Amino acid sequence: KQDYHRALDYYKRGFNIYANEEHNRYSYSFFLANIGSVYSKMGIRDSALKYYHQSLFHAKRINNTNRIAIAEHNLGKNLFAIKELDSASIYVQSSYQISLQNNYTDLIMDNLFVLAEIEEERGNIPKSYSYFKNASQLLDSIFNEVEIKKFTELQIQYYREQEEQENKLLRKNIDSGQAVYKGAESCKTCHQAAYDRWTTSKHARAFDSLFAV
Repeated sequence: KQDYHRALDYYKRGFNIYANEEHNRYSYSFFLANIGSVYSKMGIRDSALKYYHQSLFHAKRINNTNRIAIAEHNLGKNLFAIKELDSASIYVQSSYQISLQNNYTDLIMDNLFVLAEIEEERGNIPKSYSYFKNASQLLDSIFNEVEIKKFTELQIQYYREQEEQENKLLRKNIDSGQAVYKGAESCKTCHQAAYDRWTTSKHARAFDSLFAV
């Protein structure tokens, strides 16, 4: 609770500073949304809704679609928490449509999960399942994209480091006179299959980088 009150004090002081400067009104919705989020985490729904409404108002003033979508999502989520399902659905649906139009992937997913909860509360299980399924698929696709990217980066790094180590060893052996390179063709006679695989690998071009330095 002490951290929440400290956060509230920080955001409110920040808002008051910017509120005195008209040219900084772009930041109004940011501070108001964060104040609303702190109240939401504290479970003080009336105050959370008050600040989210103010955040939405100022986001619309500057026509910031991302902040509009965020404010509407948060309004819907907090209205759902107090069982005002119809109002919650209106705000979440609006946030969902804005997010679709602007490809706000995380917000699309978050809105789908809230819509699934709303429909479940209404007793509309098929519709709830449909929203939940779409949200889960989107979550999986985001996760897979991140994981695939990370795996690819690690794989590139691994091969790069492996090649660097091999090149260092080769340089060391050549400098010491221990390395005698007979060429790949000398291996081909007895190891045709291995040679064929090798010619399509990065190792086949290892000496290119070795002799380039």
